[in-house]
Amino acid sequence: MKNNTDTLPDFSRKSVNSMSSSELNLEVILAHFTFLTTLMAWIGNEGKRLLLQEGNLTHGEWGQLFQRVFDLWNDIGERKSVSVLFAITVAKGIQSLKGYLQNWPSELRKVAYHQDSTAWQWYCAISYQLEPGARLGIGSHYCKIEESRRLIESLVPIVQAFQNDQVLEDLARSRFPGDETSQQYFIKEHKNW
Repeated sequence: MKNNTDTLPDFSRKSVNSMSSSELNLEVILAHFTFLTTLMAWIGNEGKRLLLQEGNLTHGEWGQLFQRVFDLWNDIGERKSVSVLFAITVAKGIQSLKGYLQNWPSELRKVAYHQDSTAWQWYCAISYQLEPGARLGIGSHYCKIEESRRLIESLVPIVQAFQNDQVLEDLARSRFPGDETSQQYFIKEHKNW
């Protein structure tokens, strides 16, 4: 078999699950296994160091960790160990974002939700995973409802730091999908601005 790396997909951008049978030849499959081996080696070394690190991660550190675990989930997400690792990674991101925002003066926290802000981009990457039906959201097949609730509720201090009604309303919809009464109670309970 000739080595034709020019025609191999970029597995960080294209999932083998979306490829047709005609695209999945032996060369592509073996290249995918090499990609997964490299990915898992990074997670087993650098990812382990970051997850076990005392204190908070930087946005860049968490972004690298998140992207690699996200790629792993996309490729072998049906494995329970990957879904648990993904939940641990999101929880570390929440903890680290809280620490990141604690270092901001209170007058700047209100504007942290601006779309160009690192804090806002970080929050969006996390909160998207917790929307109803998303990987870790309520109704997910990959996460117990208690874990979904715990992760969603751990975002409350971050949303309070942003002091934005829409962000709090979105979080309430994630916590209580389809239950407007509970959503309103959640908003009333957690709005502190």
